[in-house]
Amino acid sequence: MFLAGHGYNQIIRELAEKGYKSRYGRPISKGSLYNILSCEKYTGTYIFNLTDGKDAEGKRNSNRK
Repeated sequence: MFLAGHGYNQIIRELAEKGYKSRYGRPISKGSLYNILSCEKYTGTYIFNLTDGKDAEGKRNSNRK
């Protein structure tokens, strides 16, 4: 809906009509909708398992790529 040009209020209204809630059980707000629309995981640019595997000690180092 966002890509089709609908505003936040219209998207929130439709989500509320369908019964969607935030992870805390509250109605979806503009802030939570903004977070969803700007999160790379939801926009399709998130890359699974980008970090290196375990190091020699068997620990994960999420800083290496």
